[in-house]
Amino acid sequence: MGVLPSSGNVPTDRSFPMTRSLLAALESGSDPLDQKIWTIAAVARSLADLIHAGQPVSRQRLSRLMTVHFGSDDSSGAWSLRDAYDALELAQVTAFLQRDNGGNDDAQPDGALLAITALAERLPTQSYRSERQIDMQQFSTPAPLAFLASVAAAITPHDVVLEPSAGTGMLAGFAKAAGARLVLNERDPLRAGLLAQAFGDGVTRHDAEHIDDLLDAAQRPSLVLINPPFSRSEARGKDRHAGARHLRSALARLKPGGRCVAIMSPAFAHDGSAASGYEAVAALVPPRVEITVEGRPFAKHGTSISVRLLVYDKGWQGTPLRVTVNSVDALLPHILSLPPRLGGEEPPDPSQPAGRRHSAGNATRNARPVTRSLLSGKKGAIAPLPKPRPIVAIDGTVEPLAYTVRDTPLSAAEQVGIYIPWRLSRMEIAGGKAHPDQLVESIAMSSILPPEPTYVPMLPRCAVAAMSDAQLETLIYAGQAFERDLPGLYAPNEAGTLLSPDGNGEPYRMGFFIGDGTGVGKGQQVAACIMDQWSRDRRKAVWISKSAALIEDARRDMRRRYGASLFQLDR
Repeated sequence: MGVLPSSGNVPTDRSFPMTRSLLAALESGSDPLDQKIWTIAAVARSLADLIHAGQPVSRQRLSRLMTVHFGSDDSSGAWSLRDAYDALELAQVTAFLQRDNGGNDDAQPDGALLAITALAERLPTQSYRSERQIDMQQFSTPAPLAFLASVAAAITPHDVVLEPSAGTGMLAGFAKAAGARLVLNERDPLRAGLLAQAFGDGVTRHDAEHIDDLLDAAQRPSLVLINPPFSRSEARGKDRHAGARHLRSALARLKPGGRCVAIMSPAFAHDGSAASGYEAVAALVPPRVEITVEGRPFAKHGTSISVRLLVYDKGWQGTPLRVTVNSVDALLPHILSLPPRLGGEEPPDPSQPAGRRHSAGNATRNARPVTRSLLSGKKGAIAPLPKPRPIVAIDGTVEPLAYTVRDTPLSAAEQVGIYIPWRLSRMEIAGGKAHPDQLVESIAMSSILPPEPTYVPMLPRCAVAAMSDAQLETLIYAGQAFERDLPGLYAPNEAGTLLSPDGNGEPYRMGFFIGDGTGVGKGQQVAACIMDQWSRDRRKAVWISKSAALIEDARRDMRRRYGASLFQLDR
């Protein structure tokens, strides 16, 4: 099962992350996603005040602020620590750009970098990762690196700046501060909403791999700032050339004479493991400068990967200058010595060397970002937000799930590309809600009719109200499988990892494989299966995960539904 993207692209078998809070969906009133966006934006404003005042923000303080604004802690399911980190990133943009730089030392790039680095060090490291973040490779650019990318871009108030994977605005904020007009695209609906709140402009939600094909023809950026997913494609899943596809499409849209500053994987190099992707991009626009940044530049955002910062000037031809530095701080001198932007619509004489900068009097010299306020009442500011609605009381009454079996199963919906929109074909669930995102399945999968359901789960009313029809269908078929034994008798091997047929063995219960894509809510489905068994007085369950980093997701899913606790056993 996957999700049908809302941008009109051909759907994929990968699901788009579901960001709506299930418990928030129990509330009446405004759309749950809008409510969440407003609340996270309000948290960001509160955090920005703390950061601007020079106060450190610990993970505990961040969680307390989220709890105050949402009216409940993360165990309610209304928010996650990943949401809190999104608020923290938005707050950094706000705080950095509210600084009064008139005549201060940090108005110069070196002073500004020191100040930004110091502020970033007072913030918690993003040690928690969500399954959605890992799957979609949502690692925002840390503020010091984002600042240096903006210096490399030499942004002016006359520029139109495209950021195809804008995230929470860490790169876009510095372009806004320089007075440029922004063209923002972000696939994630929650982050797109936060960007719209922060910058006051429309945000498209295209698959950035095809940004040149999907953007309005009138949008002709003179600058591109891009930090794409390095190896994750919405259409292909794992793809070592995903970042190259994003970058090439953005460069195709860039005006002749325009500049692109890209933050790419260390594999994206002429001699790297993604060399073919690198060469495909260079065939369109060759890089002018390539700087490999070691020393864990993304450490504060939860990953130890090194990166490459590449500068492209569309129309320039020549051999790129290649440099390696061991830290973000060591990057600044090379950024300050970059050649000026080309400018103009016609390709210039390619005689200008890659590493030489024109004199300070040249009209196209590098411009430093103007660090005026981004969210302090000017156009694009976050408007006063409505107070979050309190979460209503939850009905924990346990009762059988009410559904009826269709006499005639529904036929498949109309094919879209190579996919079929999913629908509940064999049953009708009383009060069942449609899934927040439109789901799809392969043509082969849709051609196989699900078995007739016979199992009736036992769930609290609050859990039924918080689940979608797709999740409830999974629960029914999983419970139906659990009620049966595998045919025959089996004996385990000594390690307990394999069953073999044995006439003197024991019967074993049947399992159930959930093959849904990311965002359908597998963790929530597993929690519901455990809850169903719990309601039948089967009070012990073992939840095995591929990654210990997902323990907080599992705990959240259990607490939000049944108040049950999970205890980690791997240490």
